[in-house]
Amino acid sequence: MEATQQNTARTAFDEIALAPSGETLANVRAAVEEYNAARLLHQARAHRRKWGMLGLYAVACATAFFSLDEQIAEQYFGLICVTVVIGGFGVLAWAQHPVRRARQALRDRILPQIFGFVGAVAYSHGARPPFSHAFDSLKLALYDSDDYGDIITGVYEGTNFAVAELSLRHGKTPVFRGVLLCVHLSKAFPGRLIGIERPSLPERFVRVFTLDHWTVVPSGSPERDGTHEFRSDNPAAAKAVLRGSLLKALQHLSETWPAGTVRLGLASNDCFLLIPTKHDFFELPDIGEEIDCEQHVLRMIRELLVLLATAKLAGQIGWEELLPGETLESAD
Repeated sequence: MEATQQNTARTAFDEIALAPSGETLANVRAAVEEYNAARLLHQARAHRRKWGMLGLYAVACATAFFSLDEQIAEQYFGLICVTVVIGGFGVLAWAQHPVRRARQALRDRILPQIFGFVGAVAYSHGARPPFSHAFDSLKLALYDSDDYGDIITGVYEGTNFAVAELSLRHGKTPVFRGVLLCVHLSKAFPGRLIGIERPSLPERFVRVFTLDHWTVVPSGSPERDGTHEFRSDNPAAAKAVLRGSLLKALQHLSETWPAGTVRLGLASNDCFLLIPTKHDFFELPDIGEEIDCEQHVLRMIRELLVLLATAKLAGQIGWEELLPGETLESAD
């Protein structure tokens, strides 16, 4: 990479420049304090409900046991004990339902507050996002089932984005666990482009039938071409794209998130970056533990800001930035 490109990349991801403002941090700390106060109230209610229901269950079991015929009670004592224990676990799980609902309700409230510095921020959990069909069509991984977790959407410096926790599986085998970053492009890419980990022989065999009309496009970066295989159904436009900011965004994330290969995809107005992580991206402690602002929240904000800077950089892609005298037809 040339020196000017290196300086551009460093400036784009300057941690000091990305640091939240004092006002943002003050709002975050206030939201955390509100959460911790509400958490104590919900926790106390949960404890009362749990022990109250277990107490009623124990009384009901004892009453039923002592009302049995003595001979029957002795003959089936073991089975009765097993049934009581299993029933106890069922009652306990039932008693925990309000706790889980309360925890999710608190997350529904605090996560938009934590990311309140993002424009038009919205939070959802567990629902398939509108862009999932476009993502599936790119086949960035070989999977047959997916599971979306927490999803944050919003606008950052004019760029529409979504960050979603995502797990992919092929049968019962985990294929991917991490974050899907979706960036809305103001100008649609004329075709589709993927950048995936260089496939193994079995994967290459499968992709012969799924991407047989797609052309391998060298990125021009020996480092990226050593780790990725780029394919597109519009190789000329793809080659132009890979000369610009999109490749810088991919390179930065590959260095920032070393948990695995970062994959990318373009489909019309959607740009996808599939980023593996070793932990839940929107991870917060259970309702029984107090949120620590530095340990649990600021780390999350810093990681999101890096992704937002990446989103902004990816949103600047252009496939008409060719060399002097070059055309899309000659670029390939």
